[in-house]
Amino acid sequence: TYLVATGPQFVAVGNFNGDGRDDLAVAIYGPDGTPGTTVGILLGTVPLTLSCTLPAATAGASYSGSCSASGGTPAYTYSISAGALPNGLNLNTSTGAITGTPTTAGTYSFTVKVVDSGSPQQNATYADSSFVVTAGPPAAVVVSSGSGQSAVVNTSFANPLVARVVDSNG
Repeated sequence: TYLVATGPQFVAVGNFNGDGRDDLAVAIYGPDGTPGTTVGILLGTVPLTLSCTLPAATAGASYSGSCSASGGTPAYTYSISAGALPNGLNLNTSTGAITGTPTTAGTYSFTVKVVDSGSPQQNATYADSSFVVTAGPPAAVVVSSGSGQSAVVNTSFANPLVARVVDSNG
């Protein structure tokens, strides 16, 4: 608590209501020193803000992005309030981390929301309407028949060669 006396008034700053934040109290006295008016002001918290760092994502590859809240009153709770994360990605509701392995290429829209633990609660959102998951490279070429044959120029194989490309989705 800080106290500043200036003649017949004083100003005090401290945590008077027990909420962990500084409050401001001002007392005004008459010229003869008789008590006048005391005014208590609860200093507001810093507005809650949310920022996200979401790097490029590739289907079948490990992904790590993050959302971070500041201001308001910690602790924070994160959620997806609109749309959906790509399949395979998850939001950690305590830390704001978005991790996992996306399974399907495409463009996704979602909104991350954070609420603080103040009373009243504050909330903030981050909307991404063009989160792109690109297709990953083929995982393998699978030969299902015709293997073990020798090739001779201008000669057909006795058993045709059948191959298929398998991506990260099978």
